[in-house]
Amino acid sequence: MEVSLDTLFSALVLIVVISSLFAFIYPAAYGPLTVTSEHELETVAKAVLDKILLTPGYPGGWGADILLNLSTMTSFGLAKEGAHSPFELDLDKAMRLANSSEFPFPATLSLSPTTVARLLGLESEERYGFMITITPALNITASLLSTFTLAPGYSVGSIFDIQVLNYARRPAANAEVTVLSILTVVTSGQDADISMINSSSSSAIADWSGRCTIDITNWLTVIKDELTGKELKKSTISIVVFAENAGIRAARVFDFDLGSRLSGSCLGNYIFICLEEDQPPYGAAHVINATEALVLPHYVLTGYLINETNGQSGLVVNAGAKKYRVYRTSMTLTDEVSVAFIVAKSLGKYFSIPSPRPPDRIQFGTGQPSAMKTSVQTRIVKIGALHYLFELAVWREGES
Repeated sequence: MEVSLDTLFSALVLIVVISSLFAFIYPAAYGPLTVTSEHELETVAKAVLDKILLTPGYPGGWGADILLNLSTMTSFGLAKEGAHSPFELDLDKAMRLANSSEFPFPATLSLSPTTVARLLGLESEERYGFMITITPALNITASLLSTFTLAPGYSVGSIFDIQVLNYARRPAANAEVTVLSILTVVTSGQDADISMINSSSSSAIADWSGRCTIDITNWLTVIKDELTGKELKKSTISIVVFAENAGIRAARVFDFDLGSRLSGSCLGNYIFICLEEDQPPYGAAHVINATEALVLPHYVLTGYLINETNGQSGLVVNAGAKKYRVYRTSMTLTDEVSVAFIVAKSLGKYFSIPSPRPPDRIQFGTGQPSAMKTSVQTRIVKIGALHYLFELAVWREGES
């Protein structure tokens, strides 16, 4: 049977029409579904962020309760109960997110990311992953321009070049920068308590690039003139830099004398000290029975440690069975305390162990984002007396 030209032409027209309709119908049907899916991820991330930052969780005081059975928690939130403004987080709750493998914090007090995911409703059929990152809202860096010799073999920083960047990592022009310097002198008595604490604060205004220079040489000169060489050999100086810009406050400690070998953290009125093994200089550290609490930018409060271990062995930290120590402070470490210090001695040298509240960086979650689509939500929050950038990343575990 012969096919006429009219029939062939009609068939071709039909094919073109169908192809054209498919070209319009497919994007109209499939495209909005993809966009909707992406929008749903944004909605989920925003809802989770609000739940974390605006609700206290249940029980509301779960952060400071070291005896709490975490399996009894029915809701997760970091908001401070009774806060006067939104996005004010509970300091102890934020500390519970610290990673015990990177931070001297009891593993029994750390939360399980899978438990938090369940409490946040992320273990649904879609199975969402999440990552929380908390960093200071102001990025403070300092380089040493000059040192001052307090005693033979004992030099400390005296002139500092400091730069402050805002949370967008741009120069924080006109930021007010304060260097708080704390001198601690230890007695030669049997209990090795603190005999003297002297502090000084020096301030400057950052220029257009967020930089300024602060010189504490005059204070160091007075200290050297007032103390004997014997006292100076039993002293340590701690340096904390505080910055404020447009109502945002941040601080950073710059005096880790023994590097990563000794580090500290706080929860409530407890201070945790950890000594890393195989890090020079080797040898045990003897903790001085005193503590210092900093209310930035100017104030230093003092107290003592409550040693619940019998004998002086409770004040010894070594690389064996005593590499990890827990102390209770005599004073109440309120939320206004940004850093707590313990002084210790190792190999004849005295040094300070700082415990920032909270630390410079916290990361907590089910893993690093691995999906094609990840929603990242950020907020400026207040934790204690300082401000932090709170970042929440949410993704679907099934996507790659």
